[in-house]
Amino acid sequence: GGKGGGGLSLGDLRECTPKAIRSGSSSAVHKMVLVKEGAVVAVKFVALCLVQAERDQLLKEVSDSYSCGLPSSDPLRASHRSHVIGFYGAFYDAPSRRLGIVMDYVGGGNLEEVYKASAKMGGKGRLTDGCFASIMFQAVTALNFMHSHHLIHRDFKPSSLLIDTSGQVKLTNLGNLRKLAKTTGQAASVVGTTCYFAPERIIGVSFTNSADIWALGLTILEAHMGSYPFKAQQHNYIELLEHIVQSPCPVDAVKDTLARELQDVLRKCLEKQAKDRPSAQDLLKTEFVLRGRDSACGVELGKLVRFLLGCGSR
Repeated sequence: GGKGGGGLSLGDLRECTPKAIRSGSSSAVHKMVLVKEGAVVAVKFVALCLVQAERDQLLKEVSDSYSCGLPSSDPLRASHRSHVIGFYGAFYDAPSRRLGIVMDYVGGGNLEEVYKASAKMGGKGRLTDGCFASIMFQAVTALNFMHSHHLIHRDFKPSSLLIDTSGQVKLTNLGNLRKLAKTTGQAASVVGTTCYFAPERIIGVSFTNSADIWALGLTILEAHMGSYPFKAQQHNYIELLEHIVQSPCPVDAVKDTLARELQDVLRKCLEKQAKDRPSAQDLLKTEFVLRGRDSACGVELGKLVRFLLGCGSR
């Protein structure tokens, strides 16, 4: 297999479990062990057919994205990126035609899995305001780190937030494979969902890191509601995108069930005009997000994840 960031290859890894712990249409995440280091890692495999030149370019892009552009020896990287998923390296395995991205293993689940289990369970399985404050504080801290390094996440959605059983939140899906998809003509299989695109991205004008703030607001609102907030025309993709751009703020529909401070924060994140949205730094000063600094909120979140997902399942 081809070596990539950090000189890794498939031969350096051993499977922990025969089945993927998560799988999508063109990708799967496996729990594995880096044999030499003895570290338990998560490896995201993406099915891609690439020639050598594309491979090298891709591995460089993935490594840059996942390392947030900082060399692995940079102490800044370890201390400030505490809520951004840790990255070991990437490789391309030619025989199986797969890109492998080696990351920290996070026991628990992603926010989509958590909120879906919560919606089924109801009652004591409910995500509380304290849980949302903790998720937001950690997610905004991660975005603030990325934005301060002039990086835009571009693919923020509920499944991009991993939550472990101690209530630690990590931002993942950093490698924006969209650019690659355009160049190799494999767009359909790799392109992530546009349902979380801010209006300016849908319209096609240039966008800034404020698009991540929109996606954060939509993600938290979705987890609160238990389903995707823009429901109106979901049977027709184009109509759905028009609906996102034109319809009133989706917070209105559920305002009676939202804590006042959370409602205010989500309204700001979901402003149609990018210039009207707060920055990650602004959000870190809001009362609701600051509540999430309290370790009790994190402990509560961890307990809920254990309860909803059954601790030993992943």
